[in-house]
Amino acid sequence: MAAFEKPGDRMPVADLLDHAVCEMTSQIAGLEMHLISAIPEDLSNWKTFLIRVKGDYMATVLMSAEDPVFYEIARNMKRQNEISKADIAVYVTEYFNILGGFFVSAFNRGRNLKARFGIPEYLKRAYIQNTNLNHDAVRLFYQCAYGKAVVDAMGFPF
Repeated sequence: MAAFEKPGDRMPVADLLDHAVCEMTSQIAGLEMHLISAIPEDLSNWKTFLIRVKGDYMATVLMSAEDPVFYEIARNMKRQNEISKADIAVYVTEYFNILGGFFVSAFNRGRNLKARFGIPEYLKRAYIQNTNLNHDAVRLFYQCAYGKAVVDAMGFPF
């Protein structure tokens, strides 16, 4: 069991989220994600996946990325060169389900909380709220070989 998975370990949410994104994306999708300082202004070819968390707390995790990032995640998970738009929705939903489960489970264990998350929702557009997030939110920006992504965690009891 890794250090961040020990019950009662209160790893900062941003660190836990970053670990989940980098570790799970590498393991299940074969992409190396690296933190960057900001994303570009043009979000016209971005899509979003969203998970709602309910239980001892209510929270949301969103991942928005450029189309090629989600395309490559789906292609690598399907292990085929040609994939359809439907494949992207199916495989990235599963990817985000795994990533969300890893993050929420570790968060819950570290704080002795109970919460479950729903099935990831696929939004066919970018959903990035204004840059002035509330105090109960974390926003992380990433770059991989196929483009950029942003992950927001909102409503988690920090």
